Amino acid sequence: MTTDTWIDFLQDISKFLKLHEEKLNPDIKTDTQLNKYWHLLNQAIKQAANNNIPQTKAVPKTHYAFTKKATHLHIALQKINKVIRILQHTPNLNPTQLILINTNIHDINKHANLSIPILTENLATTEASSTFLLTLKQTQKTIYQA
Repeated sequence: MTTDTWIDFLQDISKFLKLHEEKLNPDIKTDTQLNKYWHLLNQAIKQAANNNIPQTKAVPKTHYAFTKKATHLHIALQKINKVIRILQHTPNLNPTQLILINTNIHDINKHANLSIPILTENLATTEASSTFLLTLKQTQKTIYQA
């Protein structure tokens, strides 16, 4: 806040207290009088603060914390989905795709504690890759259910 804002804050408090001057009694003798006086001061400060101090509203963000095992299974599921997508949409695999698939299979085995065989060039033929694809889909369902 700037100096001008603090001056406005002070002036707003002074105006509020002058408007309610008849309720202010400098001779406080009972708890009730003290509570009334305190309530007026509290109202004056709150009203001045609402008028002069800028406010922003922050919405709490939910944070989902999953277990380590659930996180690893989710990573494995993402990677197995990627491998299945590559095998379904690419009839002839080039060496770069074969390396990418094998890297993902290695990561799946590591994260999900599985032993999926690595895809070789011999298995990349259409018949062998279709059986490999079925195995991957079954593994995908298993990981999803876990």
